[in-house]
Amino acid sequence: MVLVGADGSAPSLDAVACAAREAEARTAALKVVHALARLVHLPSDTVLPKHVRDHFHASADGLVDGAVRRARTVARNVDVSDR
Repeated sequence: MVLVGADGSAPSLDAVACAAREAEARTAALKVVHALARLVHLPSDTVLPKHVRDHFHASADGLVDGAVRRARTVARNVDVSDR
């Protein structure tokens, strides 16, 4: 399996395309991930309201969905997942 992180930026989508080509060359699956960062200016014990957490998760899901589409465009025969 090839693992690649994506943050929605052009360089990260280039990395996704590169990883997709590498997975294709290795006949391997590709997994696309995104990490949510903790907001550093908030105390570590802060719990964000549910609607804010939901917004962050929806944004992350959208970024990963776009990266998965890019990977599938570059390497159509690769099993690409985000889970």
